[in-house]
Amino acid sequence: MQVLPEFLLDKLDRFPNRTAVIALRHGRWIEHSWGQFGADIFRFARLLDDAGIVPGDRIALIAENRYEWPVVDLAMQICGAISVPLSHQLTGPQTHELICHAEPVLVIVSDDVQAKKLAAYCPNDTRAIPVWVMDDAEWFSTEPVAPRSDHTLREEIDWMKKHCMQRTGPESTVTILYTSGTTGNPKGVMLSQSNLVSNAQAKLATLPLTGQDVRLCWLPMVHVFARLADLATAWINGCVSVISAGKQELFGEIQRFRPTYINGVPWLYEKCCRLLEARQELETPGALRQLLGGRPSICNCGGAPLPIHVLKVFAAQDVVLVNGYGLTETSPVLTSNSPTHNRPGSVGRPVPGVEIRISSDGAVQARGPNIMQGYFRDPQATVAAISNDWLDTGDLGHLDEDGYLWLTGRKKEMIVTLTGRKIAPSAIEQRLLADPWIAQSMVVGNNRRFLTALIVPASDGPGTAGKPDHDREIDTADRSLQESLMSRIRRAQSGLPRYEKIAGIVIVDQPFSVENGMATTKLSLKRYRIEQHYSARLEALYVALDRESEKSQQDT
Repeated sequence: MQVLPEFLLDKLDRFPNRTAVIALRHGRWIEHSWGQFGADIFRFARLLDDAGIVPGDRIALIAENRYEWPVVDLAMQICGAISVPLSHQLTGPQTHELICHAEPVLVIVSDDVQAKKLAAYCPNDTRAIPVWVMDDAEWFSTEPVAPRSDHTLREEIDWMKKHCMQRTGPESTVTILYTSGTTGNPKGVMLSQSNLVSNAQAKLATLPLTGQDVRLCWLPMVHVFARLADLATAWINGCVSVISAGKQELFGEIQRFRPTYINGVPWLYEKCCRLLEARQELETPGALRQLLGGRPSICNCGGAPLPIHVLKVFAAQDVVLVNGYGLTETSPVLTSNSPTHNRPGSVGRPVPGVEIRISSDGAVQARGPNIMQGYFRDPQATVAAISNDWLDTGDLGHLDEDGYLWLTGRKKEMIVTLTGRKIAPSAIEQRLLADPWIAQSMVVGNNRRFLTALIVPASDGPGTAGKPDHDREIDTADRSLQESLMSRIRRAQSGLPRYEKIAGIVIVDQPFSVENGMATTKLSLKRYRIEQHYSARLEALYVALDRESEKSQQDT
């Protein structure tokens, strides 16, 4: 099996002058050819080599999405180093905790902000680790350059090929990715070259790409979804990668670069629906296609459940939207729908090489070449997760007669009420999110008589129209707003059994975000932390609901 740098070297050999990456630098969009991209990778790999980096050394990478990110990542792979990417959005204490666990020999950060954060929180025993700052170095091209001479290019390719063959093999560990920790402490997932290459090829067999495709890379590269579905597949197929300047600029960049293939999480596709609704264009033919740049062939979704109402809008607008499923521990893709085999509501069928089965307790288990090597420095957790090559995903679901996987929730998130009912909160939350007045929701009810929900009203909802999230002025005790939202929630819950219906709500005036510690960088909810933060208001709500219930029973 090939390793990822070999696919890069193939592109340098075959079409060095073709555009590989487009990225924003010093306020200007710059096109980097495969030859220029390779030259920068070569230059950085030589720096690592000169610094004494040897195979198996761990290097932490703390940076936002930018051109240097894939350059550094591939240079590490050529030298046989193990990359440990950490989110630039982590707090100082969180970064310190992971640095101490990973024990890298080098830390590479994007700018002085990250360098100062690292210096402020890292104790004396880690301050000896050298820190390289991207913004302070002249490692990378800042201007388009003339094509490399054949002789120079051949020398660079030969050097990288030699180092890659000596230092990197299919079973070499490429990266340690720390899980986001929605239900517990983060764990370091170790992935090999064969994990990533096999999964990228399986993904491409399900959702093909060509060298003519244009991708907009906006998902955080620190996560395996972007690392595999955006970067690795592009290196294999040679398409153009546009590195987004950030979520705030996303729709403007879509109009500028007109991507043909879009990877995203539900937030993006829900945002599309809300924008169309605000413009009163939900039923205007072609409106969604124009919003997405005019030429999307495939929109791919992962990372979280995709609401049915979003799928319906995309189908009505004749834009292909497919949903898939995976985990960091599985490199990540396990299942995927495709344009020709698309069953809305499911997460698709296993990609080539992957097997799925359902355990006796309803848990989804997976086996294949993409299953992780294990958790870094945590053999007990590895043994608990993998048995006889089968990984227990922690998700609940079932397979239909045609092999499509349907997810029903996570085992650790399952709510068990006082009456013993077991309820998956995500399914109810997706119903609530179909309402345009509701931006985020989290269902609560463990060891309670009733279900309640924490509700974040949409920024374009009542009383907040046109205001950005940080300018919200929502009266969380507004009785009329509560009554209006409860009325809409009751309609959304029509047909559900009584024990799955929301009895009361707490209105939240700020979104659950990475910045306030209520969401992971993948925008997954940190349920335990959210419930803790709002425990006093939830307790007051439950006291009121219990009183109402007792009074109702007395009256009858």
